Amino acid sequence: MQIAETELNTETESLINSSLTGLWNDNGNYLSLQYTGTASTSAGCTNGEKEGIIDAMNSAMTSLGRFVANNFTDGPKQKCIDVLLGRTKTSSNALYY
Repeated sequence: MQIAETELNTETESLINSSLTGLWNDNGNYLSLQYTGTASTSAGCTNGEKEGIIDAMNSAMTSLGRFVANNFTDGPKQKCIDVLLGRTKTSSNALYY
């Protein structure tokens, strides 16, 4: 069995490339949003864009926001996740009903 070779023209290749790049960026942003609570800081890198001073400042602000969230607000969220997954240690004097 032989696989037929097809030639794609430049316009089709460009369309496929931009579509896949967009999907890759969206996927990265959604994963970052779910994991860290903020959008991806390096989405422009996949687009082939150069990072300017404004982009660097936006990345720094996003990183600062992540730092604050991780150190001050993620504790209760993590405790809830641990309880749901059964990873908590029960106290010896806890009452069970």
